[in-house]
Amino acid sequence: MAEEAARRVKGRVHGLEVYAHHGHFPKDSDSSRRVIEFVNKTGASVLLVGFGMPLQEEWIMAHRAELTPILVISVGGMFDLVAEALPRGPRWLTDHGLEWLTRLMIEPRRLWRRYLLGLPEFAFLIARQKLSGRPALPAKSR
Repeated sequence: MAEEAARRVKGRVHGLEVYAHHGHFPKDSDSSRRVIEFVNKTGASVLLVGFGMPLQEEWIMAHRAELTPILVISVGGMFDLVAEALPRGPRWLTDHGLEWLTRLMIEPRRLWRRYLLGLPEFAFLIARQKLSGRPALPAKSR
């Protein structure tokens, strides 16, 4: 999927250098090390990671210090959308930040728990942190 998304982006943005590596590799240290070497050799300043939640965030946190790109972003299903493997929602939904609703309708079994239970919980934690001025969850010790 990443390769197809990269091909499409290259076709739209003249002069942009895009490198892709599929996310289908064991996330053990040896495999991750090879992917990190590939990323660092490209000289990229931005890295988009789309393994899916929460794996992509955990992988980024575990390997951020080894990665040379200045900006590392978890993008979830963005590659599926750019590669046009998943349909986009109607313009009136996407223009109002409701792309998630289309994804929920397309993949209800996979996404219902995340969107209908996880998002309200996340919003509650953010509100509690904002009101109290303290982190919503204790930081994990390293």
